[in-house]
Amino acid sequence: MLASGPPNGSTDVISSHGLNLLGRFSHDPERPVSWASFSADGELWFTARSVDEALAEEADLIRWKAENGAVLERRQLPGVFPIGVFDLQGKPLLVANDRIVLDPGASDEHPLMHLTRSQATSVFARSHDGRLVALANGRDVQLYDAESLAPVGPPLRSNLGVGDFPAQLAFSPDDTQLLGRALQGHWLLWPIAADLRDTNEIRRDASLLSPAQQSQHVLALPEKAERDHLRRQASIAWRGAETRPELPSDRTVGGEPIPRRDPHTSSLMLDLTQAYGGAPTTQRELMDSVFTSASQMPWGLVHLAGTDYDLRGSLELRWGDGSGGDQGMFPLRSVGIKVPSMPIAAFHVLMFAPTSAPTAEQYDYANVRVHYRDGSSTLLPIRTGRDVSATDPGLGSVAWVRGDHLRLTGGLRQMLINKPRLPNPHPDRLIDSIDLEASKTQWATPVFFAVTAEAVISPGNSGMESTSPGNEPPQPTSKEP
Repeated sequence: MLASGPPNGSTDVISSHGLNLLGRFSHDPERPVSWASFSADGELWFTARSVDEALAEEADLIRWKAENGAVLERRQLPGVFPIGVFDLQGKPLLVANDRIVLDPGASDEHPLMHLTRSQATSVFARSHDGRLVALANGRDVQLYDAESLAPVGPPLRSNLGVGDFPAQLAFSPDDTQLLGRALQGHWLLWPIAADLRDTNEIRRDASLLSPAQQSQHVLALPEKAERDHLRRQASIAWRGAETRPELPSDRTVGGEPIPRRDPHTSSLMLDLTQAYGGAPTTQRELMDSVFTSASQMPWGLVHLAGTDYDLRGSLELRWGDGSGGDQGMFPLRSVGIKVPSMPIAAFHVLMFAPTSAPTAEQYDYANVRVHYRDGSSTLLPIRTGRDVSATDPGLGSVAWVRGDHLRLTGGLRQMLINKPRLPNPHPDRLIDSIDLEASKTQWATPVFFAVTAEAVISPGNSGMESTSPGNEPPQPTSKEP
């Protein structure tokens, strides 16, 4: 198996049995590996580029042997922004942001096609018989002959929406179908088997789409005899639309359901049902939201980086430029989230904290406002460069990493989901509720997913309440001090 780490990390080769480290290629932090792929003989192809996007169009193509750590070959590719590389017939097939090239930088370099910047992805599959390769270009997939690299048929359309594209491809065992998984969770299936019928039968079907005269358009529906003929040839029986089961929920947001909270969930995993502004299936436009899709998040009762969370939606807040202007579709705060009646030592907040540009500057980005039962309150700030960072794992505690859409289109940075621990300065006071707020210090668009309270005394570690009467609910565990 291959595991490619961050720019200051390494690309590791790990055995699938026993998970033993077989080889490690240390990254140059200024020019880290951006993609890696096994070759047919067990060696590896790497692409590397500058972490500075302005200098990224100077790629390195590296062939490396994991057994002894030897760099067997290094090619410099000026003018190339690398997206991915794959082994094809013992040669590297490079996908760049504007082209696909077989064996780039070699004497027999073979350009395959030119791409627009919005099309290039590193989503690739090879048929089991070795005759075909499939490569996702934008939202669609193109098949190629593996030997000649000639396109096979027109592109396979996915009809996916904006911001979505095939993220994985695989041929069926008999190579008659191509399966795809879209970034936002849809499944795609294309029949790709050759049509072995008599040519007269094929012409008969083609004639249904052939107007009698040039420039005419086909407007007439098939007649009954034609429709019956086509259905008799269908490989599967005609089925009507199936009714999908409804997800149990207590409320909906924009028509999308917020999953119902498990009744056995510990009260320390705070109930954000009424606070959520987005459901797991909510889709938003890129121009409207910093969190357009939640498809790559783990939902339900989850254990992340040592802490249990009740994760069933998202709450996006917003503060503009500090002018106090209209914040549009997202509020500044959410208030009145109830806290169980027990001494609380700290709050573990699961959130996404994007900034307009990566920064190590420390400033208040969001707040948790704590309301005590004696009528007092306090503010727990969440700071950039210390508690949260959407891109730099060294500047905030990380619970989850998402960003397949970035990785598959040549990006080095990922979207980091943070888990800051906010100590309660008055653990002797019982807390009534908390508010979640965007800070007014600078531009801020925090997205909250879950909040878990840490009890002063933790009698258990399962994060789930016992069903036995009289037992205190076990508390979520945390590796934080």
